[in-house]
Amino acid sequence: MKKGISALILGMIVVFAVAFTGCGGGSSESKIVEQAPNVPIIENATIELVQKEMPLSAGPYETIIINNFQASDEFRRDYADALNYFQISLLSDLKSKNLFKRVVEPGNVAPAGNALVVEGKILDMRIASAGARIWAGAMAGASHMVVYLKLTDAAMGNVIQEKIISSSNNAFAAAWSGGSNDQSLPMDMGKIISEYLATVIPAQR
Repeated sequence: MKKGISALILGMIVVFAVAFTGCGGGSSESKIVEQAPNVPIIENATIELVQKEMPLSAGPYETIIINNFQASDEFRRDYADALNYFQISLLSDLKSKNLFKRVVEPGNVAPAGNALVVEGKILDMRIASAGARIWAGAMAGASHMVVYLKLTDAAMGNVIQEKIISSSNNAFAAAWSGGSNDQSLPMDMGKIISEYLATVIPAQR
């Protein structure tokens, strides 16, 4: 009986340790600045917040080319599914808006015409696991994503804009939801990035 209790206590200690340290690293402002110095940041981004951004002076564009987003080996190991869901969400949401004549997926050949290339990198990411959320609740901390965007004119080759967009959930709300909004964060972030692109990129009909 005592061995069973000891094992349970040890298991709880391990879970709490994971909950506090997270996986894939915690948010680090200095690390983000080092990866993308002097790039403006939209913090705690929501769809409503990015809708307030000013349109680009370049364009308009009829084709948007979405390249695969870069991520560290650590993030790809720990969050392979989440990163895939993020990219799928971004593409499907941007296509559903029907603003641009073409939204070109990674690996596809872009047709001739006014095109803007969207590239990016996951600068920081943490998704609280279901186990950590169940055992530690709000103490497992918030989940977050920080994404760097670079928009390049395909014909001219010049960078039109760089931006960092970050978003996170509320740890208490995540605990109340049983961790469902931890797991949905990558899809939500994909929609936020899609809305940002739809807001700032002038569309050529």
